[in-house]
Amino acid sequence: MIEYGANCRYPGNGRDCAIHFAAEYGLMDTMKELLNPKREHPNCGHVDQLDANVNCVLARAMMAEPNNTEMIKFILEQKPDLVTKNRYWVTPITQAAISAEPEVVKMLLDLGQDLKTSDW
Repeated sequence: MIEYGANCRYPGNGRDCAIHFAAEYGLMDTMKELLNPKREHPNCGHVDQLDANVNCVLARAMMAEPNNTEMIKFILEQKPDLVTKNRYWVTPITQAAISAEPEVVKMLLDLGQDLKTSDW
């Protein structure tokens, strides 16, 4: 669809874009296509794109039940902004801690995420 000009940044009825659904539902092939740097298509998503609740793509991946660590690792490889706060002022590392996801917290710390980043 992208090749034919579909606007993947256009929000659907819930005001979320394709990249947010791909992250939350573990659609790895779709995510890779949306973030493919060779595509250079203006309508594809980017890793720091926010949804209707101001959740970043990484946060949406952490909302998956169970947590999709493969998707999270892929998103982290794209070097997202790790201090982006959602509408409740929660950062990705705090969300990972609240969700009791020690593996994700460790991945964020390994990337240099500052524990002193205030959510308030």
